[in-house]
Amino acid sequence: EVEVDWGDKTSTQDVTSTNLTFSYYFMDDDPSSTASDDYTITAKLLDSGGSAIITKSVTLQVNNVAPIFTFKDAGTHEVYVGQRFDLGKVHIEEPGQDDLTAEINWGDGSSLVTVSGLSSGTNTLPP
Repeated sequence: EVEVDWGDKTSTQDVTSTNLTFSYYFMDDDPSSTASDDYTITAKLLDSGGSAIITKSVTLQVNNVAPIFTFKDAGTHEVYVGQRFDLGKVHIEEPGQDDLTAEINWGDGSSLVTVSGLSSGTNTLPP
């Protein structure tokens, strides 16, 4: 039996087959506020009593991936002075598990608008 600890605080993976190819998807670097983090992956070969015969480790750097942010109604728009313009819907593809916040700069010298609690999928931004 082979036991693999992926180093990201999830449960270990036990394998009893003769297929010794292992793969794993890291959903985020941790802590999320960093560009990357190192994980120590440990594999143990266990005897029938559950004792480790051989232990091997490798360090893996997991890099954060930036989300993809697109406007659903992209393009050039025209409004008149005093007329309201809504950004409407934006689509976010977040490959990890980061908490997302958007800052909107209207370009007219007004204060930044901050929107928190965004997630993967379609989000509606305030006017």
